[in-house]
Order: sequence, then C-alpha cells, then structure tokens
Amino acid sequence: QIGEWQNAEKEITESINLLKSLNGNSQDELKLLASALEIQGKLQLSVGKPKQALIAWQDAANKFEQADIQEGEIRSKINQSLALQELGRYREAYKILAGLVGDLPQQSELIQATAYRVIGNAIREAGLVDDEEEKIKLLSLLPDNLLKLNYLQVSRKFLQHSLKIYQILGSNQPNNAQLKQDIAETYFSLGNTERAAYYRAKDASQRIGLEIRKYDKNTQLKLLLASIKYYEDSEKITTVPSTK
Repeated sequence: QIGEWQNAEKEITESINLLKSLNGNSQDELKLLASALEIQGKLQLSVGKPKQALIAWQDAANKFEQADIQEGEIRSKINQSLALQELGRYREAYKILAGLVGDLPQQSELIQATAYRVIGNAIREAGLVDDEEEKIKLLSLLPDNLLKLNYLQVSRKFLQHSLKIYQILGSNQPNNAQLKQDIAETYFSLGNTERAAYYRAKDASQRIGLEIRKYDKNTQLKLLLASIKYYEDSEKITTVPSTK
C-alpha cells in the first residue's frame, strides 16, 4: 500500500508457497490461501500484469468456493472482470458480471461499489447487453430509470453510484489506502466515460446543421472539461504507477 511493489510481490509469493506447502483443505486454510491469492492479483494488476492477475483471481475464486465463502468468491469474480477488461476482453468481463447480478444486492457496500465501477467500465467499452431480459436485470441494480439513456449515460450513472459509495466508506476510514485507490480508479473511469461521450458528441456534430453546431461545441467542451477534472482528481489521490 506504500508503493513497495517488488517487496510486496516477494512477500505474497512466499506467503502463498507456505500455505500451499500445508496441503490443507480445512475452511480456515482455504480461506487464508484464497485471501493471499486475492492480494497477489491486486498487486499484479497494479504493476501492469493483468494476465497473471486473472489467473490469481481465478484460483482465489475456486478456493473461496471450496471454503463456501460466497462473498470472497463474488469479489474474486468481480476482480476477474477487471483483469479481463485490462486485456480488452470486454464481452467475457460482461458475462461474468451478468452472472453476478442476482447476488449483488445482498453483498457489502464495498463489493457493490466495486461491481458498479466494473459494470460502468464494461458498458462504456462494450455497450449494453443485447439480451433485453439481461439488460433490464442489469439496469435494475440502480434506483434510477436507465432504460431511456444511451450506453455512455448508463456507464456514467454506474460510475457515479460507485464513487458515492466509495466516498462514504472513505470518509469513515480516511487512512485506508485501498479505498483511496478505489476512489482514484473510479475518478479515472469517469474521466474515460466523459472522454468517450465527447468523441460521440463530436462524431454526431458532423451530421447536423450549422445552426446547431455552436450549441453542440459547448456540449463537447463541457464533456472535455469534466474529463480533465476527473483525471486530475484521480492523479491527486493515487500512488499506483499505472493509474498515475
């Protein structure tokens, strides 16, 4: 959490090797191993190794499932979706998230905030799911009426809800480095969505009459300024090199 990535990777690898050497299958041992694998995945994603992070989180999900710890299993699957997005495999990430929709309302606020952020990113990059039933189920996660919004507006809504939860949790735990990074990542995601909305608006302006373009330029400028502000907010908070 203080940015000593090499030492952190060395320590977590040693931890996992020690736990694996026990060859234990008790719930406590499985939980410990799953938690260590979960941390390893976070470290690997932070230093730009999404493939290794995905493998670690797949292993963590399996161990949590064997230990019958649903919260850990869901958290690890959300993390898998994060790694898949980093690899550009957005449809696979979406499939994992869609499979968790029914379980998310019963999970902790932290898990929900992370899920909303990951869903917001997936929607920005891959659009909304084609299946109407799946889409309605996904959009029902939020209290807003999202059915009439375009995919970038929906992405923004999910990310804003994520940020709101993270900020409430962060205000109660001001020294929690992981929560600070979660907030930074959400700002960064919002910046990406506003930037994507700018390009969408810019593209649309090419197809409209001159009398509307002046107004449309103002809309584009607002989106760009919002994007810059989110990126600046993220940069101020994060200590993770890849985010910075």
